[in-house]
Amino acid sequence: MVILPRSLRPGTSALSPVDREGLKSVCRSARLMSKVLAAARSGPDIVVALPTHLAVGAGTEWVLTGWDQIENGTWNADTSTISFHLAATEEGAGARHRYPMPEAGRFPVVFRDRVNSTIVFQRHLPTPGGRSGLTVSARRDLATGQLDWRTTLGKGVRMSDPGVRELAEAALTRFRAEYDI
Repeated sequence: MVILPRSLRPGTSALSPVDREGLKSVCRSARLMSKVLAAARSGPDIVVALPTHLAVGAGTEWVLTGWDQIENGTWNADTSTISFHLAATEEGAGARHRYPMPEAGRFPVVFRDRVNSTIVFQRHLPTPGGRSGLTVSARRDLATGQLDWRTTLGKGVRMSDPGVRELAEAALTRFRAEYDI
């Protein structure tokens, strides 16, 4: 039996020493744990699952995204690609990201677990007019413990549609009063 070095095993953390030190430095600056739960290469970048954040980058250049900011994501086994949308902000819809990972290993499972661990409350509501509806959710920031209540509109639904804004505001108020921890 041949045992490959850890850096060559598919799906294990293949961070070079430079990548590892760069990630540790960024995490120290942000006062975050730098423990790697899973990592996978995606082109020139490395996508890393940390306990509280998703990190994407290489060397000394890294972007950290809280797991609670990932609205939804999917793993496509046929294309070995993970895709996700970030939560919408005041400026508009959240950005969409796609990372092909030929050797993803357990990254997709860890990704799903980390995103799901932020969901404290989630309820789908139909909207007037019978469209795809909206979702009210409370998401926990895994670094601070703070809850963020939000509404996510389904495909084709706009806040300007008749009755949607009123439904969203009433649902947020009701669920926050009922479930806020």
